Amino acid sequence: DCVGTADPTRLADELNVVAICVNYLQSGRQASIEDPEPYDCGYLQALDALRALHFVFDRLQQTERPFHAGRIYATGGSGGGNVSLMCNKLAPTTFACIIDMCGMARLTDDIAYDLPGGSPLNARWSRNPESPNYLATDAQEIRFIGNPSHLSVMEEHGSTSRIVVVHGEDDAMCLPEDKREMVANMQTARLTVEPHWITTDDVDGTVFTTSGHSLGDRTAIVFQVAGKYLRPDSPDAIVRPGPTNFETRDVAVHYPTTNGEYVISYQQGYPTGRFQSRASTRN
Repeated sequence: DCVGTADPTRLADELNVVAICVNYLQSGRQASIEDPEPYDCGYLQALDALRALHFVFDRLQQTERPFHAGRIYATGGSGGGNVSLMCNKLAPTTFACIIDMCGMARLTDDIAYDLPGGSPLNARWSRNPESPNYLATDAQEIRFIGNPSHLSVMEEHGSTSRIVVVHGEDDAMCLPEDKREMVANMQTARLTVEPHWITTDDVDGTVFTTSGHSLGDRTAIVFQVAGKYLRPDSPDAIVRPGPTNFETRDVAVHYPTTNGEYVISYQQGYPTGRFQSRASTRN
């Protein structure tokens, strides 16, 4: 169930954390590649994963089990990397550190509509407004992790998470130029982002076995690039200050789009997301 990401058992044992591996919406090859429905590419998936995190967070509080709410981290590879980044976007004051391994940076046209000349991935969306698989402009915009206006919202909310990006220079599935755009936009927005561009010179046959999409041993990669941020006894350990989004229930996150905005509410503790069109607001 945890293929493609870091081993949660090792994370728990070595980092003194409660490690959860979420089978979020459309996890696995069947739902993500073989089924006919469009692949979500982060939005609903992140809400799903955040709800799983909230379930654990809430139960620990209810049972009065002591834990450090400032040590919440997320990692994943490929689709899981995309979901980890989207979790940080939808809950901008919850995570201390994100480790993205070769995740999708955005739902590009070539991925959404299976167009030639880009990624070979096919998310099975449609440009036809009459199709049940129609991809609205606003739905595509919320799935752009490096959206400049959305990064500004994260910065305004006081997002302090360190975003560690590990991406192969020869990744033919999630193209490195899309990730470079995301990183550059994050730097412009003054978010803390640390890119690691993996080349053939980094391939050691143990941690990194390729500069392509799979990268290598994704458990070992997490410890190599971010272990110092995650180990509680490290002088470089990252602990996020202040309350999480789960605790500031009266503070919603508003992401503007062409025809309205996406509103991520934590009024119930767990997140809910809705699109508010500008036309319906006027009415």
